[in-house]
Amino acid sequence: MRSADGPMSTPRREAPRSRGTPMMRTVLMRPAGVRTMPSGEDTGNYPTGPRPVTRPGAPAPRSPVARLVARCLAAGLATALAGCTTLGNIAPSAAAVLRFVNAVATPGTLAFEVEQGPAVSLRPGETSGAVSAAAGERRIRLRDGTGTLAADWFTLDAGRGYLVVGIGAPAEPALVLLPEDPGEIAAGDAPVRLVHGAALAGAIDVYLTPGGSLPSRGRPAASGVRFGDVVPLGALRDGGWSLRLTEAGTDLVIYDSGPFVVHGGHPLTLVAAEDPAPRPGNELDLLVVEED
Repeated sequence: MRSADGPMSTPRREAPRSRGTPMMRTVLMRPAGVRTMPSGEDTGNYPTGPRPVTRPGAPAPRSPVARLVARCLAAGLATALAGCTTLGNIAPSAAAVLRFVNAVATPGTLAFEVEQGPAVSLRPGETSGAVSAAAGERRIRLRDGTGTLAADWFTLDAGRGYLVVGIGAPAEPALVLLPEDPGEIAAGDAPVRLVHGAALAGAIDVYLTPGGSLPSRGRPAASGVRFGDVVPLGALRDGGWSLRLTEAGTDLVIYDSGPFVVHGGHPLTLVAAEDPAPRPGNELDLLVVEED
């Protein structure tokens, strides 16, 4: 897949600096208005197995010197354990932080599974909380109740944050990996990018209009965007915005969003997705993923 932000679904990629571990909120946009989807619960299955526990195997040494040595060793062990965090059994220096977005056009729950890492189940339109996964080459699978729908290998860098987005239709879904670092931006602006996750729409042009009014004509914010592409739409000022999608190179409108709000300079990821419950003449939805 192609992306103006860089290759999204190919392994051995260079990821940008981490933005930390902010929480995420997902809003599902429909032409009739805005519907807020509940945040997915973190149901990650972290690496299992008991943590090693040091237990005395013999009575405490009787000599004062031996007792002093034992106390020093115990203090060193306590200091080492204090360096661990709540990232399952993965030390922070060796972990990447992942959030998952279910933008696949299916009415059922899907599971995102990281090889030797967490598994998160999400309903349509949901975004998970942050979970940790060991850095390195990791295979991520998208599954339903019948088996694996999509799988790909990605390189996860330690200390970096990523969005993993499932897109497309159940018959042919795909996974997109997005770094969460928007780069340098002006104060008060919110960097916005769009993921084309609706295969049935074909190539599209993207229009953005401030104030919530729909654009009639003008220069698109992005043109010729194909399924699986990730494109930057610029840095937007606080306030209401509307989005329109047309067939690439034409004025044929295929989707108009309700107004969505940019505030506080929070980065946004917009996902143009196929509606899991399409209506005549309107088969697309817009997921707005905002960092808090």
